[in-house]
Amino acid sequence: MTEHIAEEFKSGLSRNTIFAILYSSIILTPAILYMRLSSGVTLSVSYIVILLFTEMGFLFGRPLTKQEVTTILYTAPVASSGAIFLDWCVRRGYWVVSPISKSFNLNFPTWWAPPANSPVYQLRTLFHSDWVLPISILLTAFGLQVIIELSLGLIFAQLFIEIEDLPFPLQRVDVVTIETLAERDPQRVRLFALCSLVGGFYAFILYGLPVVLAAYGRGLQLIPIPWADGTNVIEHFLPGASIGIATDLAYYVTGFVIPFQVVIWQLIGSICINLIGNHLALKIPSDFFKQWQEAWLPGSNIMYLYQQSYLYLWISPLVGLSIAAALGPLVARPKYLANTFKGLLSISKTARKAGYLPLGLLLAMYLGASIGIMLLYLRFVPNFPILYLMVVVLAWPFIYSMVNARAIGLTGYEITIPYVNEMIMLSSGYPGIEKFLVPVITGPGSAQWVARLKVCKMTYTKPLSVYGAYIIALTCAFISSFVYVNMFWSFAPIPSMFYPYTMYEMPLGLINGALWLTGRILSANPMAIVVALIIGLTVQIPITLFNLPISLLGFYLGASQPIPGPLAVMIGAIFGRYIFPRVFGREWWGRNRLLIVGGIICGEVVSTSLVAATSIMFRALWSLPF
Repeated sequence: MTEHIAEEFKSGLSRNTIFAILYSSIILTPAILYMRLSSGVTLSVSYIVILLFTEMGFLFGRPLTKQEVTTILYTAPVASSGAIFLDWCVRRGYWVVSPISKSFNLNFPTWWAPPANSPVYQLRTLFHSDWVLPISILLTAFGLQVIIELSLGLIFAQLFIEIEDLPFPLQRVDVVTIETLAERDPQRVRLFALCSLVGGFYAFILYGLPVVLAAYGRGLQLIPIPWADGTNVIEHFLPGASIGIATDLAYYVTGFVIPFQVVIWQLIGSICINLIGNHLALKIPSDFFKQWQEAWLPGSNIMYLYQQSYLYLWISPLVGLSIAAALGPLVARPKYLANTFKGLLSISKTARKAGYLPLGLLLAMYLGASIGIMLLYLRFVPNFPILYLMVVVLAWPFIYSMVNARAIGLTGYEITIPYVNEMIMLSSGYPGIEKFLVPVITGPGSAQWVARLKVCKMTYTKPLSVYGAYIIALTCAFISSFVYVNMFWSFAPIPSMFYPYTMYEMPLGLINGALWLTGRILSANPMAIVVALIIGLTVQIPITLFNLPISLLGFYLGASQPIPGPLAVMIGAIFGRYIFPRVFGREWWGRNRLLIVGGIICGEVVSTSLVAATSIMFRALWSLPF
């Protein structure tokens, strides 16, 4: 980062930003929370808030800057995170008093949730002293996790943004959207609005029309959601395999911006796993394939086959493959890592003002917060093996963040590797359920911060201002979630018929959790992880050294998701690479491609959110006695 660029950075934390945060927290949180309770729909508020505040600024003659729009984009969803205390407290309380827990002989400690005889469950309130210790533990762990995410985010931003300069394709779409809404160039705004109408209209046909027809007693789904499943067609000659085509337009338009080499290998990876691998695994007599062979059922759909094969067949090899995809380039060219630490050690004053911190401080933040989580864990699980705890708290978050940040940088997609913590806990041999109960959070937060820092750099937004707004948004989210969750819980029990989605989601979640707590789910296969890691490194190192046209990361991304998504992205990529440039002209298409993607996605998000709100209104009207 040069001195000149750093001096051009501007703050995104302003009165407008704070108003947007307060609006999201106070006004949108109850709507989001009620939709989650009644239908399971999670409302995406980023574009709604941005459109509202940019339009208000334009009408009142005080347009928002692109730095303000950037900050709102990343803080509005945080401020409206209404389900925090729903998951932290109410869900735990349900686990404690549910007959399902008794059927599994589960007894939960009082530091995790109040005991079953506590008055909080009769009063249905969070304002009680029995919640003090559980909430204090959660807030402590969450605060330490935020420090870990911010520090790792800055370290990997230096590696993947400043040193490797990865493309971050989908983040460039965010940048174009931000600039269009902030600068309001008439031609670009018209094109953006037109594409938003296209995306919104299609989303209404896909998601909204069934809701409207259902209100009049006519159940009709013109387009299947989320994909057209063709598994039953191929099951007769490829049992275990799955195939389908995605119906959401967002899959196709992202193919316009994802590197074509990644798209190709993503489809190859998905075919190898979902079409070929699952079928062959049914035919080969081996203990490794036994649970998958027992779980497979004739007539199964894509989602069932994906979930069962991932859990019982592919999760361990894919963990090893993901690590190889991230570490391979560093092993082949260790100068990248050396340059990263060198750059962080010699960081300039202006770069520090922009948001990059010295390596010593970042490592101190990461190690200090990690040690804090380990001490917290050992306070309540004192005999847990320290080596396994170090893997969960120190090693895996670092590796997972690196894998995820590199994936976002190259493809725009996040990597989801579920159940790693649970599998490590089971492998430790510790007998009690307490090992699962202390909150050790391993999520994609650090990688998401790398993506945000890329957008901040491209919009000349000071990251420190985004950090400040993020802390304000988190504070507002905690307060509003506590108040509104307590309010909804006091209105009616959760789960109950007043909140229909919770009637089946919470019992199902408890059953799945109980399977982990009681050790009835198979733990990780270390040998499969190691073998996949070695094979992956053997492939990735030559790819890096000789610049071969192979994307191991793309292969992994495709292998870790159902086939409809990668297939739809490939179709979109073919249109974006070969057809649309001829139709619209190569120069025009190259100039407006990102704007088209941003407009369509924005229209889909807004339309889908309105459809979700309309669905809730219809359900509320049905419950009236007149």
